[in-house]
Amino acid sequence: MKAKKTLALLIFKYFPYGGLQRDFLEVAKNFLKRDIDIKILTGSWEGPIPEGMEVKELNVRGFSNHSKNKEFYKQAKKELEKIKPDLVFGFNKMPELDIYLAADTCFKFFSKSKNPLYKFTPRYKAFIDYERKVFGIDSKTKSLLLNKKQEEEYSLEYRTDKSRLTIIPPGLSHAWKKQAEVTSIKKELNINDSDLLLLFVGSSFQRKGLDRAIKAIAYSQKLEKQNVYLAVIGEDDHNPYLRLAKNLKVDKNVYFLGPRDDVPKIMASSDLLIHPAREEAAGNVIIEAMISELPVLTCEEVGFSSYVKDYGAGLITSNPFSQEELNNFLLKMSDELDLYRNNLVGLRNNDLFFSRFDFIGDFIQKELDG
Repeated sequence: MKAKKTLALLIFKYFPYGGLQRDFLEVAKNFLKRDIDIKILTGSWEGPIPEGMEVKELNVRGFSNHSKNKEFYKQAKKELEKIKPDLVFGFNKMPELDIYLAADTCFKFFSKSKNPLYKFTPRYKAFIDYERKVFGIDSKTKSLLLNKKQEEEYSLEYRTDKSRLTIIPPGLSHAWKKQAEVTSIKKELNINDSDLLLLFVGSSFQRKGLDRAIKAIAYSQKLEKQNVYLAVIGEDDHNPYLRLAKNLKVDKNVYFLGPRDDVPKIMASSDLLIHPAREEAAGNVIIEAMISELPVLTCEEVGFSSYVKDYGAGLITSNPFSQEELNNFLLKMSDELDLYRNNLVGLRNNDLFFSRFDFIGDFIQKELDG
């Protein structure tokens, strides 16, 4: 009988509402179906552990994220020596990975826009070191990338051999294939059906550009063309953004809903997804909106903005970002929503958007089989 292969999955932190974490869970489930013995190592795990998954939480301590990451790798290395897996698959950048899923942007590339002194900080040095261990010329790690933009950035910064880079398709859960029941989110928020409801989905509000979205709402409200509201779904400190909304006199127009499990239903009854992220390797929420026939307003910095262009799903602000352009695009889209919705009809039947996890499973299976 053929011996069962062992695959170690490494992730710094698991919590139910992160995009990377959702990908991690779907990938792990795919491996379970393939009769692969998976060993999960993580710094912390929030939420229930699915049946069949063996999870070991490491006792990671540190005063900063980069010090915690170093401690995680140090402890994970000791565990790997005991497990002796056939393959090590990481969901965060760290040394000695066989495979890495690049859910993050290229740190070195995006650091160019920061203060030059940033390069002398311990944080910068730690993150660059781990990124080089994955993408540097001397590394043997094979990386799974989310889009062409990542391939260009990593190749530019590290001269990574293209044979070590593989672009994977989008990866929505098959649960998204089912037509979502339309929930009356406008009724829940006590706003009129004729009012425009924008949806913002994502944790890490600053990186995802929530302040930009609130400013766009304020600009639109000032023109008094139509009542515009913003529903914010995600887990982060909302107080700075509530203060911003109050300063712009739109605090009555912004609703902070926290994490929600009914995002498909809310998308089905919203008018537009606004996703003006400062930095986003992919942006699964864009694909989720598109297959929900929800028009999208986003930025060129977002990896999956290319799909918005390809399918006529909405508008994309140019790079470098302009708040004025975002404001004007919101006004333009509010008059053309039916046009974008029509372009998205039936998109949930396109298998491309649901193929990531089978693709990764096949890729890993091939690596394990040697």
